[in-house]
Amino acid sequence: MKRRGIAVALMLALMLPAARAWAAAWPGEGKGLLFAFECAARGTAPLGPDGRPMPGFVLRPRGLARLDAHGRLLLRDGHFIAENLPDGVLAGVTKAEAFSIEVLITPEASAVQDAVILAAGASRASSLFTLAQQGDKLVFSSGKAAATLCAVETGKTAHIVVCRGRDTIQGYKDGKPVFSGPAPDSGAPRLAEGTLRVGGGLDGAGDWPGIVEHIAVYARALTAEEAAAHAAACAQAVAARPVVPRLMLRAKLKGKSSVPTAAELAPYTQSLSVFAYEVERVTSGEYAPKTLYVAHWCVLDRTPLPFKDAALDTSYDLVLEPFSANPQLESENLNDQVIEDFSLPLYYDAGGLSLRR
Repeated sequence: MKRRGIAVALMLALMLPAARAWAAAWPGEGKGLLFAFECAARGTAPLGPDGRPMPGFVLRPRGLARLDAHGRLLLRDGHFIAENLPDGVLAGVTKAEAFSIEVLITPEASAVQDAVILAAGASRASSLFTLAQQGDKLVFSSGKAAATLCAVETGKTAHIVVCRGRDTIQGYKDGKPVFSGPAPDSGAPRLAEGTLRVGGGLDGAGDWPGIVEHIAVYARALTAEEAAAHAAACAQAVAARPVVPRLMLRAKLKGKSSVPTAAELAPYTQSLSVFAYEVERVTSGEYAPKTLYVAHWCVLDRTPLPFKDAALDTSYDLVLEPFSANPQLESENLNDQVIEDFSLPLYYDAGGLSLRR
């Protein structure tokens, strides 16, 4: 087994921001900022109160949560829990007369029953705020205050801002106002317990199926002009990302690398194993060799995945990306004993074949 470095939880810890200057339009110039996390890509750093970098901050994956090639949080059948979040972040919400939350989301389903996207707290009763999806609608709650904000579309990215004042709630989608209404109680509720979480795991609710990035919390209400500027800045950042090439093909499983047990993997919590395939048919992209090597997730959140026992000489439809185009994998444990020809490129199971139940 190759120990390629630190686990994802530590990879999500502070990454020096020198390689990227944060755009002034997002997350703003620091006024009232309590927390900002763009993604886990190189050159980005989680920011704390007043825009200061947060050493030691960790977003720890649970279930099948993982990162994509751009460092975005993939939440289908999993979620992330923040650890080592400075006390001033959530305390700043409780002390403020108004606060705002901001997030860029890409829903993957419309038939969703009350799935939490972003929350501060261990339960609804003790939560400072909760943003959830019910059906195709986004719902925000804070204390006794609740609002159905807007509809979202499957597969379409939406920039969301919610501002909670002493007696009002304002909602924005893609920089445009979508909700304005009263809040039945004054001030923010007090946090009884818990921390910031991205995705499900609240009150036993299911995990939210989608992608999250550009999370921010402010100890003030953002203006309509700021909401519009932030939406434009996030859209520009997304558009500037390089396209990760994908290869789609059908191939027969011919060999597998070993998969560590949870005890063997400790203190790490997840691991990839390389499987060898014989290419049968390429349906999209180009790949000439007959032998193909693919890195699959085989352990996540200390739990072995059933695909580790996949039968040999079975054909599978694969959606792949170059391993080299997925920098989030560089720090992961990788078992590659099956590789005989290191001149062949290594691919990553980006379609999540090994995660299917």
